[in-house]
Amino acid sequence: WKNSFSILLTNPPFGDNKYNNPKGLEYLRKVDQELGLGWSLKEPSKSLKSADPALLFIDRNLQLLKPHGYLAIVIPDGLLSNEALIHYLFGRYDPKLEQMRGGKAIPIAVVSLPTVTFSISGAVAKTSFVIMRKKDQPQEDRPPQNVFFAAAEHVGFLKKGNIAILDPKGNDLEPISSSFK
Repeated sequence: WKNSFSILLTNPPFGDNKYNNPKGLEYLRKVDQELGLGWSLKEPSKSLKSADPALLFIDRNLQLLKPHGYLAIVIPDGLLSNEALIHYLFGRYDPKLEQMRGGKAIPIAVVSLPTVTFSISGAVAKTSFVIMRKKDQPQEDRPPQNVFFAAAEHVGFLKKGNIAILDPKGNDLEPISSSFK
């Protein structure tokens, strides 16, 4: 299924658990040499002893996309503050060349979501919705570009007990979507 899809819309499993089954990680490395490797800036190809399932999920989705395909994904905000992962995904700026170097994808948009977004299902993680485009060649240099950023404070509902009720303050996602378009 590698390089088969033009668009993927997804929400990976995330939480406090790490995937640390040694046999499972070894299987990933045998079946697919790209999955289950480190995102360390110093040792980018070091085998992991444990992996965040969301990281494996992002990597797998990028594999499934055709070059220039789009990935729209909900991820925990902790991943967005992981410098090594950001460089792995999007590359790093080289001021001498005035280019972004490396990375697997080009960021298009990041929308911060409030914690209530997935609270009705029991998740309380702070998340963001990220849209990225897979690069044609992972190591190709590219000029820096603008990325759309927004923060939603209201998503149209509030959690009251075990049910969702309408948020009297509305839904910020609709005007954010219009601004993005």
